Amino acid sequence: MATAAKKPHYPLALAGIILLAAGILMTGWAVRERARQLRQDFLRQADQISQAIPSNLVNALSGSKADLVKPEYLRLKKHFAALKHLYRNCRFIYLLRSRADGEIIFLIDDQAITAPNVIPAGSLYDDAPPEFRYGLLSETELVTGPLSDRRGSFIAAMTPLANTNKPATSLVIGLDADAWRKSLQHAAWIPIL
Repeated sequence: MATAAKKPHYPLALAGIILLAAGILMTGWAVRERARQLRQDFLRQADQISQAIPSNLVNALSGSKADLVKPEYLRLKKHFAALKHLYRNCRFIYLLRSRADGEIIFLIDDQAITAPNVIPAGSLYDDAPPEFRYGLLSETELVTGPLSDRRGSFIAAMTPLANTNKPATSLVIGLDADAWRKSLQHAAWIPIL
């Protein structure tokens, strides 16, 4: 009695490997594409916010504690609070300036003056990421991160402010890094499903 010859399973195994490789490639592409879209959207949002900031109020700021009592500073504080409410996905909104000595200072942030985590005008940003120094000095738009400082982990979009008579002044908005990662993880699951 003749025994039936076993057919090799190589074609099935090869098909499985090809399918797995295609899935990995598709997942990688989906995550990269989602990250690109998020960066574009985030930079567009920073541009929109920067255009909504009255340059005449920014021009009145000296970048010192003296700003804390200026009417322009107080109006900008209210304006920033409204922008933060409008753009709820932003964890923070603030203006930075590079001083002549190269130090980066905060001009204003979105926190109420009485908030425990408010950053007073003129405060040094001593743990500023190097990307911020580059963005300020080159007056370049950028999205960078995840970054970490004493305030936590975040993705930042930076755009120079137009129509200010102060050089090296940029708006920075931050998005919570965890929210960013969740969006990328969601993008990774789509090809798998």
